[in-house]
Amino acid sequence: MILDKIKAFFRDYWWFFYLLLTITVFFIDIQWGIVLALVFCGLIVGITLLKRMGKAKISKNLLGIDKISERELAGITGTYVEKVHAFLHDVSRNPDASGIAILVKGEYIYFSNKVIKKFKLKYKEGMGMKEIIASMEQIETRDEYKKILQRLEEFDELPERDKSTKE
Repeated sequence: MILDKIKAFFRDYWWFFYLLLTITVFFIDIQWGIVLALVFCGLIVGITLLKRMGKAKISKNLLGIDKISERELAGITGTYVEKVHAFLHDVSRNPDASGIAILVKGEYIYFSNKVIKKFKLKYKEGMGMKEIIASMEQIETRDEYKKILQRLEEFDELPERDKSTKE
């Protein structure tokens, strides 16, 4: 248990120890200090690019998909579920032009913009929850319906209804 915490600490703060090592070596031998500093800069750039490539890989696989859960997306992209979860969390906070992500029972589900437009259209026509769930194959449960409705209200994208219906 303690060993796991120590491993997690070094995994998260490895850069700090590397920086201390670089500064120490710099004062002992300037040339090796400069070399270590250049390697450190290269590592930071490499890690940043790898993170961006991972996000781009996930985004690219979302194209053309109407609905997908985070576990299915992790399987398609070959990345860890935690990384996909973090990416979809960012999408849920800042929806982009491709779609939105909602959290249902601890798992993110991504809906494309095409599905959301269809949802808005049916909502605007005055359809109730049962009619929308029955007519749209992507929305399967009441939780998904409520979460999409809540997310659209948060971002002020919910259209006014033409007819009044009971929910």
